[in-house]
Amino acid sequence: MNRRVLLLGLALLLGLAGIGSIVKDLLTPPPPPLMVKVAVAGQNIGTYTVLEPSMVREETRRETEAQGAYKIGRIEDVTDKITIRPVQAGELISRDAASPIQDFRFVRDLGLEITSFPARFDETVGGQVKPGHRINIYGYHQESGQHKPEVILVASNVWVVDVRTTRGEKAGQPEPTPDASGSSLFSVGQAARQPMPASIVTVATEPQIVWQIVDALGARGFEAWVSLAGNQVWTPTATPVPPTATPVPPTATPPATGPGGTTPGALPPPGGTAAPTPRILPPTGGP
Repeated sequence: MNRRVLLLGLALLLGLAGIGSIVKDLLTPPPPPLMVKVAVAGQNIGTYTVLEPSMVREETRRETEAQGAYKIGRIEDVTDKITIRPVQAGELISRDAASPIQDFRFVRDLGLEITSFPARFDETVGGQVKPGHRINIYGYHQESGQHKPEVILVASNVWVVDVRTTRGEKAGQPEPTPDASGSSLFSVGQAARQPMPASIVTVATEPQIVWQIVDALGARGFEAWVSLAGNQVWTPTATPVPPTATPVPPTATPPATGPGGTTPGALPPPGGTAAPTPRILPPTGGP
């Protein structure tokens, strides 16, 4: 009997404790929701637009409502973004609506075009060209049945924004080498640590310079040779070509004779041709 009373009393106490916990939860106000600052479009914004502070406004939203939105500390934090689709007024500036400029088109200045061209790693300063470098781009033809040896200056002081290997990987990143088991996930051999040289150079420059690059390296078939630009301005001069003798054309007219006998006609002076003078271009692209 005493044991039954003890069990009933214990059950009653547990029930009262549960009821008390429920009542406490009902009477205690929930904690305030976590609030975050986000950027909201203050106007309709078209695609491919670099965001400016005047285009957006700051709002405080619940964190649950700001999923995928850029959280900001100040309104200027959005100025490194560019829209990749239309954004309506009042819409959150989210990651699917705007992208960091560096990830999308390398540079903020929409007046600059971005283009790439291939070059052998041993003709790009040993494959050590890096983003941020200023380069001079030369075009050359080796002597062959189709071309005479020729060198031109395609563009000077051009801003490099990216370099890649022939596989499209970032230059300088180690290329994974499979281990004995065929897996490259845990390969730490010396070969896997060797940086890959640059073979594709991407530059940002004015449209007319892009045209010159495409014309020389694409349409006219020049090979690219890259050097790091210096602080000196140099104007290439024509390369002299040794003169060649001009043969005398046959003639049926007898030469004139003088008092002392026959006087041969004068030969034309020897001459030659000179290679075209390359043009040096003004600094292009960059801040």
